[in-house]
Amino acid sequence: MTDFLTGLFNMQYLNKEFNAYYLNHPKALVLSFDLNKFKEINDTFGHAEGDRMLQTFSEVLRIVFEGDIIVRRSGDEFLVLTSKSISELHMAIDNCIKLLKDKQDSQEIMCALTFSCGVAPIEEDMSISIDKADATMYEAKKNDKPLYFFRKRIYEMFKDDEKFLGMIDEQVQKSELTYVTQKIFDSTGTDSGISELYSRDKFGNRILQPETFRLLRNHHRVKEIDLLNLKNVLNGTIPIESGRIILNIHPQTFFSRDINFLGELDGMLFKTEIDPHRVILSINVKEYEDNIDALVTTIARLKQRGFSICLDSLDDEPKNASMFIYHSLDVNAIKVSRDYWTRAMDSLKIERDIRSFIVNSEDFGTKFIFSSVGTDEEAEYVESMHHVYVKGNHYSTSNLVHAKKVK
Repeated sequence: MTDFLTGLFNMQYLNKEFNAYYLNHPKALVLSFDLNKFKEINDTFGHAEGDRMLQTFSEVLRIVFEGDIIVRRSGDEFLVLTSKSISELHMAIDNCIKLLKDKQDSQEIMCALTFSCGVAPIEEDMSISIDKADATMYEAKKNDKPLYFFRKRIYEMFKDDEKFLGMIDEQVQKSELTYVTQKIFDSTGTDSGISELYSRDKFGNRILQPETFRLLRNHHRVKEIDLLNLKNVLNGTIPIESGRIILNIHPQTFFSRDINFLGELDGMLFKTEIDPHRVILSINVKEYEDNIDALVTTIARLKQRGFSICLDSLDDEPKNASMFIYHSLDVNAIKVSRDYWTRAMDSLKIERDIRSFIVNSEDFGTKFIFSSVGTDEEAEYVESMHHVYVKGNHYSTSNLVHAKKVK
């Protein structure tokens, strides 16, 4: 009952042996390990190197947790059942980190390999023991820490997150999401004919606020929402009326392993009577750190299919991919983050940078969209930029979309 790649025990073994281990070690600990950014390693170095990384990590676990039960669950997820004390466990985790660093320094592995580990006390119920260790591991990952110990509050938050994800899964499956739109204006305050679409749950609550968005992204739910939104726009469930509509989409959706995004999209386009040019795909690249060249290629293919492209969003963060993509191909619009343009109100340097972007883009027809304009002072400032688009509650509030029934 071992894993074919790593030689570690598999879940079948753990299911068989857990009860006996618990009876013999009632004060033991359950450790949930997850490798950090493992998808990025696979995408950058290939799956063969990814497999070698998994084997290397397994070797380290064998050394550090000799005599304990070590299990590869699936992918880059591992479990350890250990009777080590807390102080011994701290030393064990430090030793794991050191051994992995040594292997990188000796070029046994091609890049840094790090992990997040959650620790929970063992309980008679195996699923609850693992669930609590998993909840603690996700908290460690969220806080960029290698080790976290179980706390009741962490578990309560984890269960709340599970409940939220379950609700979203059900509403997406039943196509019960609702939508609002907000109009976009030019710098003279004239309606541009463009509206931006926002997803809501079936009760009208926002589901893509920063905290919930991170939760949905980390649990690979954003793609389900993105695909449903695309489907509803292209099949006419969401009426565009006149003009054009901005539809937000995350790069994670393009590169999901369990769907062929462009294939799914082509199937929608084959059935639609909607002109793709009326749909502006706003791609959230602000925190994108994976394969930029692959993203540029995918965006180019979306343009070939007739979609307009907006990049979300421009700021002065050094890792922001917006400018790299902008210089790689023509885009129709770039959103300027609220934090960036409001800081420009008090910084001549930032203002000069933004104005320079706008002037240099005029020949290419790229429009800059200033988001979340809320006050008269802010409106006066962004309108002074000229030849830009603006949106926010200063200009218009969000309007409920009345979805059509599609046969």
